[in-house]
Amino acid sequence: MTGTDTTHGFSVPLRERHFDDYIPGLVCTCGSTLISEEDILAFARQFAPQTMHTDPVAAAARPLGGLIASSWHTNAVMMQILVKHADTRRR
Repeated sequence: MTGTDTTHGFSVPLRERHFDDYIPGLVCTCGSTLISEEDILAFARQFAPQTMHTDPVAAAARPLGGLIASSWHTNAVMMQILVKHADTRRR
C-alpha cells in the first residue's frame, strides 16, 4: 500500500486512517518477530504471573502441554509490529 492507496476499499490516505477504516476480513502483512522462551518468561514474570506463562515444567502438565505466551504479550508484540509497519509506510 502507498500513502494514498485506495485499494481494498480504502478511500482514506494511509496517514489519515484509523482502525475503524479497516474493513472486516482484510489481510495485511506487517512483518514478523521471534519471541524466545526467555522473552515469554520475562514478560510473564512482570505482567502475567501464571504458571502456564512462568513455569515450563508446570505448564507441561496443563492442557496445552507447554509454556505459552500471555495474550497480553502477544497483543503487545502485535501492536509493536503494526506501529513499526505503519511508521515505515508514512515516510
